[in-house]
Amino acid sequence: MTADRPAAREADWNGDWSALTREIVFDRIWSRTGLTTRERRLVTIALLTASGADSAAAFHLRAGIRDGIPADDLYELAVHTAVYAGWATGGRGIALLRSAVEETAAEEDTARKPATSEEPAR
Repeated sequence: MTADRPAAREADWNGDWSALTREIVFDRIWSRTGLTTRERRLVTIALLTASGADSAAAFHLRAGIRDGIPADDLYELAVHTAVYAGWATGGRGIALLRSAVEETAAEEDTARKPATSEEPAR
């Protein structure tokens, strides 16, 4: 067995897991009728926050902000989640929201900056 074999197998797992996530979660579940994308996003954020899946919750918070969900609505979601999932969980959700707001604002700032060509000083 060569030393790079486990790394190759792990790369296969990552690719397979990504494909399964896309096919099952996004192509099949998120495309169903019955809930709007906004409703699915809010439920997903609350459940991921409540279960302690911080990186996934942060991903969906950023996606929600990009999709136009106001940060104030996401704050209210964190408060509501705190009552049912624990006060510390709500506080963690607010911390994740704060980071998501900062990250998406930084992305927007970067996207707005015009491309500059640096000319030599004269």
